[in-house]
Amino acid sequence: MRYFNRAAYMDMLHRLTGFRSEDPDVAIGSSRMQLVPIRDHLVQIHDTITDDSAEVDVEQYTRLLLLLLFGGVLFPNTSGNLVSLRFLHHIADFDDTVSYSWGGAVLSFLYRQMCRASMGTQRDVSGFLPLLQVWVWERFLQLRPPLPQLPANVHIPDLPLACRWVLRRRLAREYHGHHNLPFCRDVLDFLEDAQFIWTPYSEELIGTLPAYCTHGRHIWRASVPLTCLDIVEHHASERVFRQFRFSQSIPTRPAWDPLHYERDDRMRVDDTFIDWLTAQLCI
Repeated sequence: MRYFNRAAYMDMLHRLTGFRSEDPDVAIGSSRMQLVPIRDHLVQIHDTITDDSAEVDVEQYTRLLLLLLFGGVLFPNTSGNLVSLRFLHHIADFDDTVSYSWGGAVLSFLYRQMCRASMGTQRDVSGFLPLLQVWVWERFLQLRPPLPQLPANVHIPDLPLACRWVLRRRLAREYHGHHNLPFCRDVLDFLEDAQFIWTPYSEELIGTLPAYCTHGRHIWRASVPLTCLDIVEHHASERVFRQFRFSQSIPTRPAWDPLHYERDDRMRVDDTFIDWLTAQLCI
């Protein structure tokens, strides 16, 4: 990736998806692209993809959908209209694509965006915010939206946890919580220990989740780096032992560089950066 320039990524995009924009302004920097032309192209070719379509056409269409998913949902920036074409390296071969830790990448990207948003110069936050929203609802009682009572004969189906929130809320306006900044700040400022749910995931709840939600459960407590392209954030499970029903000791000094948040594609990609990134991947 280090040696790819804008032209190389445009060629790679065309080779893997069959799409090339005639507008030079859709490319931002050396490796990012606006989502609007991708979305427009997908609309144009959508009806041409059928059960009888050639495999190569289906794969190209799928890669464009993945780019739209990456830039618009899983790894969005604050504009919501850019995607990194460096993801093309990871969806070129679908046999390899399924072997990557996409959940870890989503967490890594979200952690970095939250870190940036905490700085006084920032006004917005990005990343996969629905994940953060459900995390808050599961733990902060005062920030939960009011939920309707289910009839006695209605049971929540075998769905992931976030989907259950959508099902209960029914996306109706009257079920929306108090979404205003002063209220949320007051809740956090006056939060007491008893108002925070430290162990939201009971064995009973976990037992009702689909099997793919608990796949890899034996490594949930692993303390490891999480990577997303050039971003490296640590999954510091030892600092949240109470979530796993363990006693929380006083955490030791963080093992990561205090300025690690400055190390990404905004800095110069020199040998020092490459050596640092390589070291993180070897942990």
